[in-house]
Amino acid sequence: MSDLVPRAHADRAGAPRWLFWSLVVAVAVTTGVATQAAFANRVDPVPGFLLGAGLGALAMVGLPSLSIRLLARVLLLVSALGLVRFGLVVGSLATGGQGLLVWLVAAVFVLVLSDRVATESSAPLRTDRRPGAAPAEGSTTGAGSTLRSAALIAGAVVLVAVVLAPVLLPRMGRAVEPGDGATLRPGQDEASALQATDSLDMTNRPELTDQIVFTVDTDRATFWRGQTFDVWDGRRWTRSDPRFIPLAGPDTPQIGADDLGARGSDVVEQRFKMVVPFNDVVFAAPTAVEVQVDRPVRQRADGTLVSAPLGRGAAYTVTSRRIPLTAEQLRAVDGPIPEAVRQQYAQPPVTTDRVRAAATEITAGAASQYDKVLALERWMGSRVEYSLDAPLAPKDVDVVDHFLFDAEQGWCEQIASSLVVLARANGIPARLVTGYVPGDHDPVTGQFTVRERDAHAWAEVWFPEVGWVPFDPTADVPLAGSDRSEPTIAEWLMDHLVVIGLVVGALVLLVGPVRVLVSRARARRAARPVGWGATASAALDRLGARGADETATAYGGVLARRYRDPRLQEVGRLIDDATFAPAPPDPAACAGADAVLAELGSAPVPEQEPAPVGAG
Repeated sequence: MSDLVPRAHADRAGAPRWLFWSLVVAVAVTTGVATQAAFANRVDPVPGFLLGAGLGALAMVGLPSLSIRLLARVLLLVSALGLVRFGLVVGSLATGGQGLLVWLVAAVFVLVLSDRVATESSAPLRTDRRPGAAPAEGSTTGAGSTLRSAALIAGAVVLVAVVLAPVLLPRMGRAVEPGDGATLRPGQDEASALQATDSLDMTNRPELTDQIVFTVDTDRATFWRGQTFDVWDGRRWTRSDPRFIPLAGPDTPQIGADDLGARGSDVVEQRFKMVVPFNDVVFAAPTAVEVQVDRPVRQRADGTLVSAPLGRGAAYTVTSRRIPLTAEQLRAVDGPIPEAVRQQYAQPPVTTDRVRAAATEITAGAASQYDKVLALERWMGSRVEYSLDAPLAPKDVDVVDHFLFDAEQGWCEQIASSLVVLARANGIPARLVTGYVPGDHDPVTGQFTVRERDAHAWAEVWFPEVGWVPFDPTADVPLAGSDRSEPTIAEWLMDHLVVIGLVVGALVLLVGPVRVLVSRARARRAARPVGWGATASAALDRLGARGADETATAYGGVLARRYRDPRLQEVGRLIDDATFAPAPPDPAACAGADAVLAELGSAPVPEQEPAPVGAG
């Protein structure tokens, strides 16, 4: 029957238990991160990680006849190939920079621990050694030393990765990538934010998932503008001018007379990489002044950019310009509104009488156009709620009126549409914009990961001297110039490099004194008396200068002559009995010895020992 049980490989038999299980855990982490990357768009991160970690651990434990060292490195290679295939090729790092750092740390541990396996397996083995048993006598390095070495190497690798990632990733693949052939997803229709459309119906409920749409390498947490609409009929948005116009140059869009932000001094560089299988809208921070993409791009009169279909893995770069803004600046603008802008974006909207009445009542007393828009936002924020489960507007009713006064719940398109209608009812130029909010920011790479659930609609209001400014009652929309994302870990390290260097230097200088203090403390603890014999011996030593090899009995005799007190001879004998005799001395005798030591310890020390009788 024993022949049916596979014999453990030699390096498993030589591996200590701590080393075996540490290697299993490290391999499980690498396979878990790689599996999470592979299934990033299909399952939640935690189940994906647990699935891969379980498979990796099962392979390590369930294949005892294979070399644990070889198997660990093969699984590490497989996980690395998985990260490259599903993390770097498709949509950049699907697991995020944090996932990559976790994988790097685990990979270092796999390499260091598997190398230790080779050392252990070459040491002499006992014949009764079991896989994972205690280490052989030939082991020269302890668990603590091995794990410390792995931790130091992993820390160095992580530090280098954190510093270099924000520098290298934006430059990797700067050339535009063609990607896979674009295909329309099942169920994707004209209401999708990823497909260019001429109309937007406010009675269709959006269906949003956690699927990654695209990633963006940039230093701004801005909205990614897709399409704009300016004609409202009470239930849907369309364009007053749906024509396509030629670009100003091969990579240069035409800039409309109303788009003043495109002449601003704030330059925003972005690199988009698609993860979904289909998209033909060119997203960008307002306002795109240069677009580099490997396929034809068309432009609508309102500035919307439409590309030939972009497939999975396709990438493009955009340069945008904006005017840095402040609230004080927006309150101070008082230039005239051009007639063309007024006619297209500020005409009385299609709506009900109670919406018009509410619009003028809300803004009564507001001193500036900016304050009027803020008043409308505050009123909506206190009255309505965002909800994807809100009831659909009945047929033949004004959607904005129903949303504001009846449902009081709705999704972003209804909220933004209401703000545009209320603004136009006050003669303020406004339009509807669809696109995506910034998404999740990776603190390691500085990259933004944008998902379907980040699809959004907001209002843009036109201001003299500055152009279009975004507003959104459902989100805190930063003004241009104030939307820089949090610094990456590498940027933070560089900003605080001097302080970090001083702290590290101080710690290095403190290592020596701290080690001396610790050594002295240990020496004091080691020399601390333990038991009655040790305590009494220390008290006896304080009465004179005891020789290094002198017994307590002999030393007590010397002290008896010096102090002219024969009791010290007996004290010395009791101390030796407490230290060496098989039975401890009588407690009463010990108490008497303590009394003698306490009495003489407070007495003055004789100047010299008297000479023995008969000397000289």
